[in-house]
Amino acid sequence: MADFVFPSDPMEICQCLYNTESYFCRCVGYCEFHKAYLTAKQLKTKNCLGKQCDALIRQTSHQFWVERSLLKMDKKLKKQEAAAKLHDTTRKNMQSAKKAEPVIKKKRYICIDLEMNELTSKERKSVKGMAGEVIQIGAVMLDENFNCISQFASYVKPVFSHVTEEITKLTGISDETVAHADSFSTAFYKLYSWAGKDDITTFCWSDSDYKQLWNEIYVKAKNHDEYREFLETFADLQLAFGKRLDAEKTLSLDAAMKLCHLKFKGQRHNALADAFNTARILFKMQESDKSSIENLPKLSAYTETVISKRFEANRTKEKDFTTSIASFIAPELLAKFGYSEEKEVKKTEIPQKEKTAFSKFLSKKITCRRYGITPSRWLKFSVKMIFTKDMKVMKAGEEMVV
Repeated sequence: MADFVFPSDPMEICQCLYNTESYFCRCVGYCEFHKAYLTAKQLKTKNCLGKQCDALIRQTSHQFWVERSLLKMDKKLKKQEAAAKLHDTTRKNMQSAKKAEPVIKKKRYICIDLEMNELTSKERKSVKGMAGEVIQIGAVMLDENFNCISQFASYVKPVFSHVTEEITKLTGISDETVAHADSFSTAFYKLYSWAGKDDITTFCWSDSDYKQLWNEIYVKAKNHDEYREFLETFADLQLAFGKRLDAEKTLSLDAAMKLCHLKFKGQRHNALADAFNTARILFKMQESDKSSIENLPKLSAYTETVISKRFEANRTKEKDFTTSIASFIAPELLAKFGYSEEKEVKKTEIPQKEKTAFSKFLSKKITCRRYGITPSRWLKFSVKMIFTKDMKVMKAGEEMVV
């Protein structure tokens, strides 16, 4: 069949068409089985168009075969279009099903605290508008019932300053403590990841921590917009506590704990300990009066500082301050930078006289006078707090480490 050549003489073909009159243009192929040249109609009647037939030699240049191939291609394209439409319909149905079943976010509350190092006058020249740097971040997470379920703690290595002697005496944090710590960008990323994507409200004691984070994000993590979105969840618990008592002055954390009949747990001026005790105040506030923290205005109204204006105007794609591999060192090694119980014992070695009920009452009364709280308001608040239970720690049955 490979050597077969269609004749060019029309009469030569017509003699082989079973004694029927035909024209040269009507011949579409030659069948070796029938030993004849066939027209399109004869191909159908003699079943020479079957897929298993190897005897037919096609005259591919004939219009019949061209139209036939085009028809097959058209059918194939229609099948592909139908399959594509089915795929699109299935995908849209799956997307609509996902939209119909929204992810239910759990309500979570976070209490956060920072320890900061003050910049010297010489160091402030390198970063105008910033008075200090974060050297420790501590936070605790509460569930929808305000019970503690998780904690976060991280040292932060300063970039523009060294830890001063006053800060070391106050917090126990030194340059050696933060020498191998995370950079601010890495530490805050870990905090952001730990917080998760649930419905979060973050409480801090005063707006100073919020302002500090806002400034440092602009200086050290300026390209991370998601960090500023996280700051939109911040609220001032100190302000809410002061409004609850109609205080004329802002109350310190120690004063608030004293008025809530709470003893400080952990080491003072430790970010995690301060955050944990802030959470205890939050728990007592909502247990005694849930309306005191509902619809609490967010601190996100505060958005402009000297630093943020300058960096927003000259925003570039410079690299953030990154950390070395030492930021992911083992907890056992990080524990060497922590606070041991021995240090706390040394600080409390001086014997103190046990306070009597009257002395405690007098101390709280003096505290109320200092912050401009009326006696009637304080007594009403105090009675509620006496009969309000303390926060539960829900962490695998273990006590919270502070």
